[in-house]
Amino acid sequence: RLKRTLQNGNRKFLPSSIELEALTQMKPVLVRIEFLDNTEKSFLIDSATNAQEIIEAIKNRINLQNTLGFGIYEVFNNIGRK
Repeated sequence: RLKRTLQNGNRKFLPSSIELEALTQMKPVLVRIEFLDNTEKSFLIDSATNAQEIIEAIKNRINLQNTLGFGIYEVFNNIGRK
């Protein structure tokens, strides 16, 4: 995980309390991704996971050929960030 953190560079946002708890317990975080058709898929991430890695995991899971124009937005306590 440290190698990926160094490779990915600094974070833009502070980790959430859920991320901090998972980090101290050395466990991944389960995140739910909701798609425009109102379906959801769950993914395991860790403190070093970046947006590109999540997009790649989504691409592989739903068999996307191209992620051009694909974006993810985080919503936590009804506050969104991209």
